[in-house]
Amino acid sequence: MLGDLTAYVHIKDAKLDDGSVCPAGEGDGQVRELLRSLVERDYQGFLSLEPHLMIAGRSSGFSGKEYMTIAVEALRKVMAEVGCVEVKA
Repeated sequence: MLGDLTAYVHIKDAKLDDGSVCPAGEGDGQVRELLRSLVERDYQGFLSLEPHLMIAGRSSGFSGKEYMTIAVEALRKVMAEVGCVEVKA
């Protein structure tokens, strides 16, 4: 219902069975479906990526260079699958 009003999307994915945080598209967060819906609506807003792959706490986390690289590659893979075009600022 808020799709046409969305200007900013925070990407993070996790698995429901154990609550573990994982790269975008590898969990139960329906990232593919979300991005596909945004493409269909010609979304022109921002995606932010804060995966917390190394440490995921209740109100903080950390990925580090290695895991952030994994997270970026995973998001770019899902984006390519659904036809989402990355525009670099």
